[in-house]
Amino acid sequence: NDDPNFSEHMLVATFKNGCRPRYQCAQFQKRTPSILRFKLSQSQIWPFKDTVGDWVDCRYFRFKDDDPPILDKYRSKHFKTLIAMTEKIFVNCRLSKSREFVVIFDNGEKCNGTLTQEGLSSNTKMKMHLERGCLGQETDQVFACLDTSVHGYFGNQMTVTESLDTSSRLSCWIFPSSPGDKFYLLPASQ
Repeated sequence: NDDPNFSEHMLVATFKNGCRPRYQCAQFQKRTPSILRFKLSQSQIWPFKDTVGDWVDCRYFRFKDDDPPILDKYRSKHFKTLIAMTEKIFVNCRLSKSREFVVIFDNGEKCNGTLTQEGLSSNTKMKMHLERGCLGQETDQVFACLDTSVHGYFGNQMTVTESLDTSSRLSCWIFPSSPGDKFYLLPASQ
Protein backbone atom coordinates (compact mmCIF):
# COMPACT_ATOMS: atom_id res chain seq x y z
CA ASN A 1 0.00 0.00 0.00
CA ASP A 2 1.52 3.35 -1.07
CA ASP A 3 -0.59 5.45 1.31
CA PRO A 4 1.79 7.18 3.79
CA ASN A 5 -1.02 7.15 6.39
CA PHE A 6 -1.32 3.34 6.23
CA SER A 7 0.94 0.75 7.84
CA GLU A 8 0.95 -2.98 8.42
CA HIS A 9 2.79 -4.81 11.19
CA MET A 10 3.29 -8.47 12.03
CA LEU A 11 2.73 -9.31 15.70
CA VAL A 12 3.68 -12.48 17.53
CA ALA A 13 2.38 -13.91 20.80
CA THR A 14 4.66 -16.34 22.59
CA PHE A 15 3.73 -18.68 25.41
CA LYS A 16 5.70 -20.33 28.22
CA ASN A 17 3.51 -23.43 28.33
CA GLY A 18 4.80 -25.19 25.22
CA CYS A 19 2.28 -23.76 22.75
CA ARG A 20 3.69 -22.59 19.42
CA PRO A 21 3.83 -18.84 18.75
CA ARG A 22 0.76 -17.26 17.15
CA TYR A 23 1.19 -14.63 14.44
CA GLN A 24 -1.22 -11.81 13.74
CA CYS A 25 -1.28 -8.85 11.40
CA ALA A 26 -2.23 -5.32 12.51
CA GLN A 27 -3.22 -2.61 10.03
CA PHE A 28 -3.18 1.05 11.01
CA GLN A 29 -4.62 4.05 9.22
CA LYS A 30 -3.90 7.60 10.42
CA ARG A 31 -7.11 9.49 9.65
CA THR A 32 -6.46 12.86 11.29
CA PRO A 33 -3.95 14.13 13.88
CA SER A 34 -6.36 12.92 16.61
CA ILE A 35 -7.72 9.70 15.07
CA LEU A 36 -6.00 6.40 14.38
CA ARG A 37 -7.91 3.45 12.94
CA PHE A 38 -6.78 -0.15 13.35
CA LYS A 39 -7.81 -3.73 12.77
CA LEU A 40 -6.33 -7.05 13.81
CA SER A 41 -6.33 -10.22 11.75
CA GLN A 42 -7.07 -13.75 12.84
CA SER A 43 -4.13 -15.44 14.58
CA GLN A 44 -2.19 -18.18 12.77
CA ILE A 45 0.56 -20.66 13.59
CA TRP A 46 3.69 -20.54 11.42
CA PRO A 47 4.71 -21.96 9.00
CA PHE A 48 1.60 -21.04 7.10
CA LYS A 49 0.28 -23.43 4.49
CA ASP A 50 2.23 -23.24 1.22
CA THR A 51 4.66 -20.60 2.49
CA VAL A 52 7.88 -22.55 2.83
CA GLY A 53 10.60 -20.34 1.35
CA ASP A 54 8.23 -17.35 0.95
CA TRP A 55 8.66 -14.00 2.63
CA VAL A 56 6.22 -13.92 5.55
CA ASP A 57 4.06 -10.81 5.55
CA CYS A 58 0.43 -9.84 6.06
CA ARG A 59 -0.88 -11.16 2.73
CA TYR A 60 -1.64 -14.55 4.33
CA PHE A 61 -3.87 -13.09 7.05
CA ARG A 62 -7.65 -12.75 7.04
CA PHE A 63 -9.44 -9.85 8.66
CA LYS A 64 -12.82 -10.98 9.93
CA ASP A 65 -14.88 -10.87 13.10
CA ASP A 66 -14.47 -13.76 15.53
CA ASP A 67 -17.28 -16.25 15.99
CA PRO A 68 -19.89 -15.59 18.74
CA PRO A 69 -19.73 -14.72 21.57
CA ILE A 70 -16.52 -12.72 20.95
CA LEU A 71 -17.50 -11.22 17.55
CA ASP A 72 -15.47 -8.04 16.86
CA LYS A 73 -14.19 -7.38 20.39
CA TYR A 74 -10.55 -7.98 19.37
CA ARG A 75 -10.29 -8.93 15.70
CA SER A 76 -12.52 -7.42 13.05
CA LYS A 77 -13.27 -7.06 9.38
CA HIS A 78 -13.59 -3.26 9.69
CA PHE A 79 -11.31 -0.64 11.19
CA LYS A 80 -11.87 0.40 14.82
CA THR A 81 -11.26 3.98 15.94
CA LEU A 82 -8.73 5.13 18.53
CA ILE A 83 -9.09 8.72 19.75
CA ALA A 84 -6.25 10.76 21.24
CA MET A 85 -6.91 11.69 24.86
CA THR A 86 -4.73 14.83 24.86
CA GLU A 87 -3.65 17.49 22.38
CA LYS A 88 -6.62 16.95 20.08
CA ILE A 89 -6.61 18.79 16.76
CA PHE A 90 -10.03 19.53 15.29
CA VAL A 91 -10.91 19.22 11.58
CA ASN A 92 -13.59 20.54 9.21
CA CYS A 93 -16.98 19.00 10.10
CA ARG A 94 -18.08 19.03 6.44
CA LEU A 95 -21.67 19.68 7.36
CA SER A 96 -22.86 20.76 3.91
CA LYS A 97 -26.14 22.30 5.12
CA SER A 98 -28.22 22.76 8.23
CA ARG A 99 -30.35 19.71 8.99
CA GLU A 100 -33.71 19.70 10.71
CA PHE A 101 -34.52 16.48 12.52
CA VAL A 102 -36.81 14.74 14.99
CA VAL A 103 -35.14 13.05 17.97
CA ILE A 104 -36.75 9.79 19.05
CA PHE A 105 -35.70 8.64 22.52
CA ASP A 106 -35.78 5.06 23.83
CA ASN A 107 -39.03 5.76 25.68
CA GLY A 108 -40.71 6.89 22.43
CA GLU A 109 -40.75 10.62 23.27
CA LYS A 110 -39.98 12.91 20.32
CA CYS A 111 -38.75 16.47 19.90
CA ASN A 112 -37.53 18.69 17.06
CA GLY A 113 -34.00 19.94 16.52
CA THR A 114 -31.52 21.47 14.10
CA LEU A 115 -27.90 20.60 13.37
CA THR A 116 -25.89 23.49 11.92
CA GLN A 117 -22.52 25.18 11.56
CA GLU A 118 -24.11 28.61 11.19
CA GLY A 119 -23.13 31.25 13.74
CA LEU A 120 -20.04 29.38 14.91
CA SER A 121 -16.52 30.79 14.77
CA SER A 122 -15.03 27.84 12.89
CA ASN A 123 -15.91 25.07 10.42
CA THR A 124 -14.42 22.61 12.95
CA LYS A 125 -17.54 22.97 15.13
CA MET A 126 -21.22 22.14 14.79
CA LYS A 127 -24.19 22.96 16.98
CA MET A 128 -27.21 20.85 17.83
CA HIS A 129 -30.24 22.91 18.85
CA LEU A 130 -33.18 21.11 20.52
CA GLU A 131 -36.58 22.63 21.26
CA ARG A 132 -37.12 23.70 24.87
CA GLY A 133 -38.22 20.97 27.26
CA CYS A 134 -36.77 18.17 25.15
CA LEU A 135 -36.59 15.40 27.78
CA GLY A 136 -34.29 17.46 30.02
CA GLN A 137 -31.63 17.89 27.33
CA GLU A 138 -29.63 21.10 26.94
CA THR A 139 -31.17 23.38 24.32
CA ASP A 140 -27.86 24.08 22.54
CA GLN A 141 -24.92 21.70 22.43
CA VAL A 142 -21.69 22.48 20.56
CA PHE A 143 -19.33 19.78 19.27
CA ALA A 144 -15.83 19.93 17.78
CA CYS A 145 -15.00 17.51 14.97
CA LEU A 146 -12.07 15.11 15.30
CA ASP A 147 -12.70 13.21 12.04
CA THR A 148 -15.11 13.33 9.13
CA SER A 149 -14.85 10.59 6.55
CA VAL A 150 -16.81 8.49 4.09
CA HIS A 151 -17.51 4.86 4.96
CA GLY A 152 -19.25 2.56 2.52
CA TYR A 153 -20.39 0.19 5.27
CA PHE A 154 -21.72 2.99 7.51
CA GLY A 155 -23.34 5.22 4.94
CA ASN A 156 -22.34 8.42 3.32
CA GLN A 157 -20.44 10.14 6.15
CA MET A 158 -19.19 9.37 9.64
CA THR A 159 -18.09 12.16 12.00
CA VAL A 160 -16.35 11.75 15.36
CA THR A 161 -16.86 14.67 17.77
CA GLU A 162 -16.06 15.87 21.26
CA SER A 163 -18.64 17.97 23.11
CA LEU A 164 -17.34 21.38 24.10
CA ASP A 165 -19.05 21.35 27.49
CA THR A 166 -17.39 20.21 30.70
CA SER A 167 -18.11 16.52 29.94
CA SER A 168 -15.93 16.40 26.78
CA ARG A 169 -18.23 13.55 25.64
CA LEU A 170 -17.03 11.68 22.55
CA SER A 171 -19.67 10.81 19.94
CA CYS A 172 -19.98 9.21 16.55
CA TRP A 173 -22.43 10.68 14.01
CA ILE A 174 -23.47 8.52 11.08
CA PHE A 175 -25.12 10.27 8.14
CA PRO A 176 -26.49 7.60 5.77
CA SER A 177 -26.71 8.47 2.09
CA SER A 178 -30.37 7.46 2.05
CA PRO A 179 -32.62 8.76 3.41
CA GLY A 180 -30.75 12.06 3.49
CA ASP A 181 -32.82 13.57 6.32
CA LYS A 182 -31.65 11.06 8.98
CA PHE A 183 -28.55 10.63 11.07
CA TYR A 184 -27.57 8.48 14.03
CA LEU A 185 -25.78 9.79 17.12
CA LEU A 186 -23.96 7.16 19.16
CA PRO A 187 -21.47 7.20 22.03
CA ALA A 188 -17.98 6.78 20.50
CA SER A 189 -17.57 3.58 22.53
CA GLN A 190 -20.10 1.88 20.22
